[in-house]
Amino acid sequence: MRPSSDIAPPASRCRIVDDDGALLGENEIGRVEAFAPQTLFSGYLGEAEASRDALTDDGWWKTGDLGLIAAGSLAIHGRAKHVLVVGGRKFSLDEIDAHLQNDLGRHILSFVIRDDADVTDRLGIAAIVSGDEELDAAAMDAIQRSLLRRHGCAAVQISTLRVDELPATPTGKIDRRAMADLATKRPTPPATTAEEVDAFLASLWREALNLRCDFDRDGDFFALGGDSLRAAALATIIEQRLRRQLPLDRFLVRPTFDALLRLVSDDAPAPPQQRTNEIDAILDRQRAYLASWAGARATPDSFIVSLNERGARGGLFWCLQGYRELTQLAKHLGPDQPVHGMRSGHQVMDYTEESLRALACRYAEEVIATQPDGPFLLGGNCQGALIAHSVAIRLRELHRDVSLLLLMEEQWFRPYEGRVALLFGRDSKVNPYARGGDPDARFRAAYPQGYTVDIVDGAHGRFFTSSNIGSLAKAVRSRLDEAQLDLPRRLA
Repeated sequence: MRPSSDIAPPASRCRIVDDDGALLGENEIGRVEAFAPQTLFSGYLGEAEASRDALTDDGWWKTGDLGLIAAGSLAIHGRAKHVLVVGGRKFSLDEIDAHLQNDLGRHILSFVIRDDADVTDRLGIAAIVSGDEELDAAAMDAIQRSLLRRHGCAAVQISTLRVDELPATPTGKIDRRAMADLATKRPTPPATTAEEVDAFLASLWREALNLRCDFDRDGDFFALGGDSLRAAALATIIEQRLRRQLPLDRFLVRPTFDALLRLVSDDAPAPPQQRTNEIDAILDRQRAYLASWAGARATPDSFIVSLNERGARGGLFWCLQGYRELTQLAKHLGPDQPVHGMRSGHQVMDYTEESLRALACRYAEEVIATQPDGPFLLGGNCQGALIAHSVAIRLRELHRDVSLLLLMEEQWFRPYEGRVALLFGRDSKVNPYARGGDPDARFRAAYPQGYTVDIVDGAHGRFFTSSNIGSLAKAVRSRLDEAQLDLPRRLA
């Protein structure tokens, strides 16, 4: 933590903005901009274009740092261009480098692999070597374990680069973007025997959960401190090292080590073309279900159907199973509340990580097409809650503001870095409060930005009946009102 006066003259001001220049609130990481009554920065000598890019239209200097403001002080979190965004979370590449070099005692540089097709960031690692040195499987495993332990993520690519290969910017700094183009994937030898697989998975499990001793092979991954990002990291490393695919949807149902071992031993990845055909088939089946849904659509083939679209309130995007649920929710929330219905994957797909991601990406595109400007209000019930969560993650990856995520009858409690409103049925079989224990401990871990809980009338699958819909609509309306009231403070 260092005060803003360390980087700017007295009476200067600092602000934190997102990638689009919108102001962020306290404790939100973004790009640091500075302003002073006297001249703080006039530009780069002899570089008119660079000078124009360095200042905003209203005279604020784009420092190039990433940081946040808390209690009147500015905390710097590395350079803005040296940031990785995965699952809606931001990581400093400088910090990753420092941790890896400290843990492994070798020169390591990280870089971002950007998939421009879906604007997704992935992590790459380059070990800087001399001569013809190569990394063996043990060295690559050590890198992945350090990433898991320190950051809860994994590298999709680990390569070696010689010192004389390192690309540099015109000012002599290492060009990480060029590194991503230079680095090539070098496959590691897979583990083969059952004993090797067991030992390898056990080491990953311990690193993901920061365990330094033997562990209960039937212990719950999430109850032990795991989260969805770490589960995804396990899947990445397993596919790289063992040439096997971890079906995350099945792992989430029973997230234990013994279940993980069985899943990895039993399953093999499908060919890429087969996976593409499966996604196309899912979308075709979804279109068939939506053909009879009446309502407004952004385009004729849109997967989002809107009711109360002329309402004056901020639109609610809700993922649900059937058309009657959409009409009931729209009717009881009132004509001033636009409701944009997205259908869940019920009876059209198995919930694999890949199919869930593909559907969420498609829905996120249509959410933006329906409402070009945020912030967004998202929700879903049952299976729809799982999809709504994935859509919210995708929107955050696209640097869009999600002001509230409503999860009804949620059963997975996948971590989310934003405000969450949970809803459970009073007589529901999935109501965690009816089963005893302390569900709030898990909620606090999963939703660090805060959450609320509402208990509404009805049993699982019966919330949209005439006798129960009023209770649900009242709870949803109340949480939407709170989000609307909180919006000015968040944008200030």
